[in-house]
Amino acid sequence: MKRLTLKEKNFFNSEGYLGFGPFLNKERIKQLGEGIDAIASGEWEYPSNLVRWEPGHEEQNIAQGSDRKKFVYQIRYPHRHIPLFMEHATDPAILDVMEDLLGPDLVLYNSQVLLKPAFHGTSQPWHQDAAYLPIGRTNLVSCWIAIDEATVENGCMQFIPGTHNSGLVEHKSGRMLSAASGGTAAAVQEISVDESKAQAVPAKPGHGSLHHCLTFHGTPPNKTPHRRRALITHYMPLDFTYTGPIDDRPQFHVVRGDRTGEIL
Repeated sequence: MKRLTLKEKNFFNSEGYLGFGPFLNKERIKQLGEGIDAIASGEWEYPSNLVRWEPGHEEQNIAQGSDRKKFVYQIRYPHRHIPLFMEHATDPAILDVMEDLLGPDLVLYNSQVLLKPAFHGTSQPWHQDAAYLPIGRTNLVSCWIAIDEATVENGCMQFIPGTHNSGLVEHKSGRMLSAASGGTAAAVQEISVDESKAQAVPAKPGHGSLHHCLTFHGTPPNKTPHRRRALITHYMPLDFTYTGPIDDRPQFHVVRGDRTGEIL
């Protein structure tokens, strides 16, 4: 089923991003939010090298429980470890939109949770996702969905329109990532942009945005008393090429099309 109008598709193709929703109903938002909290708090067993911490905090210095989740800013690959998140990554409400943008055959590249705890959630510098991707083709689209309301004040997504047409630009390494894993860069990659052109995309819970992996984007810090959790899934067509180290090559799941269910 097609979900995007021609106007919406044209906007995405022209600007490199699109605010969209809803993707999720209230029950699903609650389920996913509880799952995120269970991982972040340590209630659910999860690989420690796939959890990243706010700068200046390390897992061994944080007690289990409610305090622990206040310092987690990223949970990597939840779809590989928790069935709930694979169900999310294969939700027709998301795949229908992705098919409109990428065609009938879809491969799940990755999933992640990005959190901005109240008062101290770190900013994400301006960057292109392609700077992190060991993928030869750059026709990859991310679906970013808010679990909590995302506002300008607590760190919603911001984009520089049209920059997906710039190709991959040179990035510099910024702050170090804690518990870097999965063959990605060991530091945040960032670029300088003209922030006067930035377009913020606030999102209600269950709503979100789509963006091309070459679109310049970033998020401001969270200085409010309201946390901001988001769940992101990344998709690409079948004709991708993996360019990273063979020993680090993850399994890529075909999630739509004639080859659905295959692992590449």
